[in-house]
Amino acid sequence: MIEITYALNVVGIYDILRINYVKSIIMKKKLSSAQISRINEISSFKSKKVNKALSKALELATDSSKKDRIAGRKCACCYYTIGYSRIAGAAFTEWNCEICGKLSIYSNTAIPKCCDECSDNYDLCVECGGDINMKNRRK
Repeated sequence: MIEITYALNVVGIYDILRINYVKSIIMKKKLSSAQISRINEISSFKSKKVNKALSKALELATDSSKKDRIAGRKCACCYYTIGYSRIAGAAFTEWNCEICGKLSIYSNTAIPKCCDECSDNYDLCVECGGDINMKNRRK
């Protein structure tokens, strides 16, 4: 008797779920053309954003602009990722090199971590202050 009651309950739940699913399909309203246009606009924007991120990841993985990156005194992370999305204020800013302490003026508020001389002498990234080849060093 318990097995039959259980079987009926399972079938009953299945029927309720099926009826609710059919109702949801029937009750869905049709999207307006403006809503569809907005959905397509967002989807297109996101697709382009993903493609750009994949392109940047490929550049980072292959280090395709290594000569320009080294000439700009930047590590691969700063050159391929942060460099393109860095925000800075338009104000001349005084700053001190974190290595030698030399006082300099930079053209915006996104100041470097080290001066060009220290970057060249110690192979450092001017933006983050890390090793330009992103290698750990011995103490």
